[in-house]
Amino acid sequence: MQPRKAIRSDITDIIKKTQMRIKKALVEGFEYHHLAIAKSDQFLRKHAFQQLDFTVMYVDLVGSTRMSTELTPDFLSKIVAVFSQEVSYVIEYFRGFVLKFVGDAIIGYFPLFKQKSIDDIELCGEAIVHVVRHAINPLLLQMGHKGIEVKITSDYGQHTIVRYGSDQERSHVDIISATMNLAAKMQSVARGNQMVIGKKLYDKLSEDLQRIFEKGVFDKHRWSYHNVAEQKPYQLYIATF
Repeated sequence: MQPRKAIRSDITDIIKKTQMRIKKALVEGFEYHHLAIAKSDQFLRKHAFQQLDFTVMYVDLVGSTRMSTELTPDFLSKIVAVFSQEVSYVIEYFRGFVLKFVGDAIIGYFPLFKQKSIDDIELCGEAIVHVVRHAINPLLLQMGHKGIEVKITSDYGQHTIVRYGSDQERSHVDIISATMNLAAKMQSVARGNQMVIGKKLYDKLSEDLQRIFEKGVFDKHRWSYHNVAEQKPYQLYIATF
């Protein structure tokens, strides 16, 4: 499948706003004060001990190991912070929540159920790739550094909201599910500027957005996860942006 070149108008608006923030962060020393995880925390506390059906998304920075050997710790920290915060803004733009930052990865989720919100998952992934390519990378190149890439995995399923303690306000809250684990495993087959989704999410997308993805074909060494109900590997779908 050929990478998608066209940029949607709403994504163009996101890129413009991102460019302004990134320049301030990398050049002028601006520090983010974005409270994305606090918003997620509030949602999860409201639904503690419930089971909800929604989509999860893993967004991972490609090549961070290489970057750690080429960049100063200070500048590497700035890039990871900028990347994480800007991905958070995109997730929230498409009505998602940011669950947590894990090193150079961001975990988001989308607890809305209408068709438009399901399709927003693909739009969100596409927007994240374009933000990296057209907002973050140009400034990195101007500063004499290499550009970065991102890989995204996502699937739909049932999740349990857990609160680890009796304090409704301060006890840690989190999401546990087979879908969360699966989306993390899918990162092993994703490549730079790709979005890999599972069959459950693919089946819920509109036909127009299904056409963006092609069926993933992997040897058993790259992907061998089996759906419990089937005797074959769980089907994945790939879009390259």
